[in-house]
Amino acid sequence: AAKAADPSKIAVMGFCYGGGKAIRYTTQRRPSAATVVCYGSPVTDVSELAKLKGPVCGVFGSEDFQFPPPILDAFRKGLAEADVDHDVKVYDGVGHAFWKDMEQVR
Repeated sequence: AAKAADPSKIAVMGFCYGGGKAIRYTTQRRPSAATVVCYGSPVTDVSELAKLKGPVCGVFGSEDFQFPPPILDAFRKGLAEADVDHDVKVYDGVGHAFWKDMEQVR
């Protein structure tokens, strides 16, 4: 029989449009969940980010013109100001929707 999931250890992850939805869901509905945003629209409002209790991981490409460096800098700054545990990684030389397999992000 499968073990039951521990509801205190939930993560919400999304890619592209879903990445933006993931962080909006956790800020608005499930702040205790960890959040993984893979090249999705980040939240930069510190008051919204301050609602988060779980950690945030962001995965972006340096050549993704939808989310240029100033937006990603504002995302990092907002997370830091909100005192949210976070790791926002920008991979050099790739654009939007670059993740094709796990070896790319290890």
